Amino acid sequence: MTRKELLVALSLAVASWQGASVPCTEDSCASGLVDGTDEESSLLQMRAGKEDEKSKTLLDLTEKAVGHRPPPMKMGPGPMGPGPMGPMGPMGPPAGPMGPGPFGPPAGPAKPFGPGASRPVKLGSSPDAPTSADLDELMAAFQAAPQQELTFPESFAAGEVMEIDFMEGTLPIPFMGGSYQTRTYGGTIPGKTMVVNPGDTIKIKFSNKLGKGPDMKTCPSSYKGGDVAGNVDGICQLNYTNFHFHGLHVSPEGNSDNVLLLVNPGESSEIEVKIPENHMPGTHWYHPHNHHSTAAQAGGGAFGAIIVKEPAGYLPKQIEEMPEKLMFLSLVNAEKGMRLEDWGIRSSTQKYAEQKLWINSAYPGWRWEEKYKLEDYINPYVAINGQWLPKITVEEGKWYRMRFVLAAIEYFVEVYESDNTQAKHGRCEFQLLSKDGVFLHEAPRVVSKLHLISGSRADVAMRCGCVGSSTNQLEVGSSCSANYDFTASFKPMGTKNDAALGAYGKTYTNKLMTFVIEANKGDQLDPDLTPFSVRRPCYVANLRDAEPYIKRSNVHTVDFPQSTAKVVVDGYGKPWPHGELPPPLAELPVGEIQQWHVSGVNWHPMHIHVNPFQVFDVTPDPDNWFQLGDWQDTLFLTTDGEMTVRINIDSFVGTMVMHCHILEHEDNGMMGYWSITGKEGTTFANNKALDPTCYEGSFPDTGYWGK
Repeated sequence: MTRKELLVALSLAVASWQGASVPCTEDSCASGLVDGTDEESSLLQMRAGKEDEKSKTLLDLTEKAVGHRPPPMKMGPGPMGPGPMGPMGPMGPPAGPMGPGPFGPPAGPAKPFGPGASRPVKLGSSPDAPTSADLDELMAAFQAAPQQELTFPESFAAGEVMEIDFMEGTLPIPFMGGSYQTRTYGGTIPGKTMVVNPGDTIKIKFSNKLGKGPDMKTCPSSYKGGDVAGNVDGICQLNYTNFHFHGLHVSPEGNSDNVLLLVNPGESSEIEVKIPENHMPGTHWYHPHNHHSTAAQAGGGAFGAIIVKEPAGYLPKQIEEMPEKLMFLSLVNAEKGMRLEDWGIRSSTQKYAEQKLWINSAYPGWRWEEKYKLEDYINPYVAINGQWLPKITVEEGKWYRMRFVLAAIEYFVEVYESDNTQAKHGRCEFQLLSKDGVFLHEAPRVVSKLHLISGSRADVAMRCGCVGSSTNQLEVGSSCSANYDFTASFKPMGTKNDAALGAYGKTYTNKLMTFVIEANKGDQLDPDLTPFSVRRPCYVANLRDAEPYIKRSNVHTVDFPQSTAKVVVDGYGKPWPHGELPPPLAELPVGEIQQWHVSGVNWHPMHIHVNPFQVFDVTPDPDNWFQLGDWQDTLFLTTDGEMTVRINIDSFVGTMVMHCHILEHEDNGMMGYWSITGKEGTTFANNKALDPTCYEGSFPDTGYWGK
């Protein structure tokens, strides 16, 4: 088989895997083959469901590449052909490098997948391990396949006991030839969405359906932590798990959001989380949090979204009535998944079973091997709601509320407009409403791009229109003949010097999604957004003027060292070890305000459980994303890495965990906890002095928006 034939077969296979109906035109059917050749004839017969000797060979090759034999494909016009928006060509990658758009230039030109070597490089010692050329061919086929409309995860029914199984599931990665079996919730990636209200109680029957794997006795008990990366002994207990409600302001004790619990393979647990009546509405997510296996589990697809809905009357009508779209971004790093699986087995002091997960269906003998440097050839990629390169159809001039979640274990992602050179193209505007599930004090805020840190969320109002190339002005009432592309820039965290740190300092720029903009039924766009400020729960009242209430004993320094896996508070810290609970970082009284000076967050993203923090003394960025007074629960800075935060330690006592959200660093020991002491339910006594309109109980709908 020639490489050209391979590309054709794989392109068809990817389209088949996506469930696409591929239009058969002179160009697309031939896909670069010479008209009238035997290869083209065989390809056409294969598409029509007829097999000669050569087409059978193509089918066999395709089956090896993607793990199944593609069915016959329909001929004739397909979903990307002529439609109400006029003639449209296939939506592949941009024709050339991505240049600057109106939302600011991307981090760099689009980079090829693989090192671009002229000679193929073998990527493993197994006879069926792929070469770098194989992966280049697969990526080209993947990016050339027709895009499919974005779909959305199922949601749990309101009020039901949620049954969630921690189990094997399939993670398709067509640009690597097939799929991997990995760890999931309920067998889907992402898992079902939880939609709840303030005051609800989340009840979950959680079952660990995985096989035993290495238990605590087989983890290296002598391991006491070390460097933030490169520790085989820091990864273990791959099939032991628990459950974390990332972002929820709830109790960390008992069977609530308690990440110190362990659910063994074959066992079940009853989880019950009481959401406060005054919980801020917002977007959050859930994932495993067992120390030493968090990265392997969450990085493989075990996650799902949580949406805390607004009470009636909480938002202005203009925001309240926006159609919503969940944009659950999952960053898939197959090289890291393969490596963590290998390390989790090798860290065991006794053999228990052969490797069963993170095995490529197209190359079943392929394993991660350190000497092959797979990170040079396998680059991370972002899926949305479990789909690759989807298209999202929106109406011209209409506002949408986009709920973004970045389920990543290491990188931060920037999303921005890619270059559009067509005569008429789409353009979208973003206006930020909330970050990490907490509304801005003054919303909305116009932003030039989205900055999503691993684990962070953002609710964004989006409005798109069609722009003429000659006027560069919106043309109302006409359809766009081109789509609007976004790309994601992957910037590895924990690094500052790209050249010195090699693969850990790489930045990747690739396509993410396409917006298809349909003509407005009328001749008017939705009106511009009116600035607004919501009434706030008292635990997120503005702490700008809280200095007189901050006790000297509640002022601390927090440092995330560059290369040592520990959290340092007031000059002291040790890595979190295996199998034991270390001393707390410090004791914090419930119902009081904390102020911390934090350093090292240009190396490591800081994440805190239970209570969000408000950011001060940070340099605002030119993209208008990071501003003084914003609330977050996960933060990474690209500037000097120092900031001051204030935290209202509200209501809940127990263990408030803090760690680096490069989850492999957390697994290696960069985690600690604050012991919150006092009486459960205690709130800060001067909340009303800081914000007279804040509320402690359920939201008081008092006609705040003039209803």
